[in-house]
Amino acid sequence: MRQFHRRLAPFVWIVVTVLFLLPLSVVKGQQNQASEKEPITNTTASKLNPLDNDPRLRIKVTLKRRLTRVAEALRELSIRTKVKLEAEGNEVRPARLSFSYKDISLKDILDSIAAVHNWEWERRKGGILILRERDNTALQNALRPHSQAQAEIYRKGREFVNLLSKQSQELQNSLWAHPMRGFPLPNGIGFGELPTPMQQVLRDMLAARREELAEQGLDGGHLSPEALDGTRLWMETYPGEGVTSYHLMVFDERGGCGINFNVFSDPNESSQVVPESSPIWYGASEDTTSQEQASNDPRLNQRVTLDVRSETILDALRELAPQVPLNFAAEVSVYDPIKRSFVCKEKPLKAVLDKLAMLYHYTWGYRKSGIFMFHLAPDKSASQ
Repeated sequence: MRQFHRRLAPFVWIVVTVLFLLPLSVVKGQQNQASEKEPITNTTASKLNPLDNDPRLRIKVTLKRRLTRVAEALRELSIRTKVKLEAEGNEVRPARLSFSYKDISLKDILDSIAAVHNWEWERRKGGILILRERDNTALQNALRPHSQAQAEIYRKGREFVNLLSKQSQELQNSLWAHPMRGFPLPNGIGFGELPTPMQQVLRDMLAARREELAEQGLDGGHLSPEALDGTRLWMETYPGEGVTSYHLMVFDERGGCGINFNVFSDPNESSQVVPESSPIWYGASEDTTSQEQASNDPRLNQRVTLDVRSETILDALRELAPQVPLNFAAEVSVYDPIKRSFVCKEKPLKAVLDKLAMLYHYTWGYRKSGIFMFHLAPDKSASQ
């Protein structure tokens, strides 16, 4: 009997040990399961830069694109580097940019792409990196109407878009303009081709626009709400998160009048008049600061030659890039591309960049990586 007990003892200890450790493993498993399901909060994301301490992002990349959408750029970078990159949001995915990178780490490339529009990266399960908009109350306020006249434009704009959605597809296609398809600008649709209710809404919008211009001390132009026969119009749309921006152009052979308005998902937002504050132009302020911090960059003294013949800033930057070399990321306007002609012979790079900024209404600066940034200047955005 004693021999039997001695043989059984090791098995008893094994059972006891398993029973003792089982609750700990179950608890640990529950914790792991909970941590996998726990979403990444904005608070956590704000404390940690998801691009830091990721060995995958050390890979060097050479890539140039004169004009591309953010979603397409990230897709190509994902294919080249095997790092899962995605753009999230109706503002981020279709946004356009231009860039030139030669033997630059993926981390610095992703940092510069986010800095084009002050977006942010977020790490999600499986190591996926998501480019998304920041929560920006100041930006939301900038999209809301700042006067009763502007609020009236927004209200009538919503009504105009709703009426348009009920019209034939042929009429809608004639009105919409497509910024990505190039120029000349579309011929649009005649005012007389619109149904009577849409004609009246358009008159109301133009009247409110003229009132808005008068409040700013500006001339409302020759177009009158009571005399729109013979005019034509076209419209562009720029979807965003919770709001869609529209640019409506009414014109004749003498000129035109642009009417900009925002349609919010929440109709009450269009009636929420907020005081107009000094606009926060992320790119311009960042560029000014970074120039001051990197004033001793030896590249700025390097002499370059640039011969531009009726070209956009994107073309000029592509010609300039191989000479420095100039790694850059540039914001792209959704409006008419400005074309200039000029020659700079054996000028310091800083002088050439300042000239580009002046001629094309841009600002320029740096990231910590040394990548140059180009943003639309505030006066350019305001005038458009």
